[in-house]
Amino acid sequence: MYPESEAIAIAKRENNAKRAYLVVNKLQGKHIPVSPLRAFGMFDLLADKVGAAYTDERMLLVGFAETATAIGARLAVKLDSHYIQTTRETYGDVSWLLFSETHSHAVEQKLIRDDIDAIIGRTDRIVFVEDEVTTGNTILNIIKILEEAYPGRVRFAVASLLNGMPPEAEAFYHAKGIGLLYLQKTDHSGYTAIAESYCADGAYFPADTAGCDPAESYCIEGCMDARRCVPGAAYGRACEAMWERICLKNQWPSVYPASRERRAGTYVADTFRRRGKYSGYRDGGVYVSRPVCGGMFRALRPYGKMPCDNQKPHCRKPQTGLSAA
Repeated sequence: MYPESEAIAIAKRENNAKRAYLVVNKLQGKHIPVSPLRAFGMFDLLADKVGAAYTDERMLLVGFAETATAIGARLAVKLDSHYIQTTRETYGDVSWLLFSETHSHAVEQKLIRDDIDAIIGRTDRIVFVEDEVTTGNTILNIIKILEEAYPGRVRFAVASLLNGMPPEAEAFYHAKGIGLLYLQKTDHSGYTAIAESYCADGAYFPADTAGCDPAESYCIEGCMDARRCVPGAAYGRACEAMWERICLKNQWPSVYPASRERRAGTYVADTFRRRGKYSGYRDGGVYVSRPVCGGMFRALRPYGKMPCDNQKPHCRKPQTGLSAA
């Protein structure tokens, strides 16, 4: 659906002996800036695949932290399905379903079991949403736990932007009746060699925070926390309402939710080129943000939070260069 050269680049990992390379999806908006229309277009194509495959089924979408929470949220909003994300954080007095992500730098993942208990009787299929699936082992780990907790209650599927599973792994999934939906098939066999060919002799430059404006802290009501199970459409509306409150609080008349352009869900802001305004971004253009921590928005690294977050050294207070995407 997307040519591999258009969608994928290979990066070298540092300080990770488990996997030498990182697959960079150039259209996802996770590692590098991308046009919001292109990011949304990719997410929505995946949502269309899921919706077409399971038209008459009640779905619970599970987004994997940290890299697929925005994708899962976008799919849930578009499909109006229930949504919950995994987490590595502690969270109050709740019971957990624990599983491991063996290739990750932080192995432990978990889901709040209390919420799964509450929704499982109204769920036909659990769909795990990922940015990429390489071996499928992590998802098999959690499926095993869910099958033990809820034997025979639901079916399972995986929806990912990229799929690099070897044929034998895909065959195993098909034999177990686990659906596989994806946009781009990848072959990881040569990625380690590509990563190891990089010199990795770049320099690190610490951030100069001397010129930062003082940070402000305030409370915005209306948060829906996707670590707890949320209805997709309601989550989208809550995020929009909270963003409007943030704009009013900061008196940002020129920044408004992208949903006013019929793009509800994840929000973006275009920043036009202004000398010295964003020193960390050479070309001006587009900053893409993703929902985290129950609806708060954070721009993708290395650009800090939403444009004009005063806590970041490369940002300053908003001016007239902000407009809706």
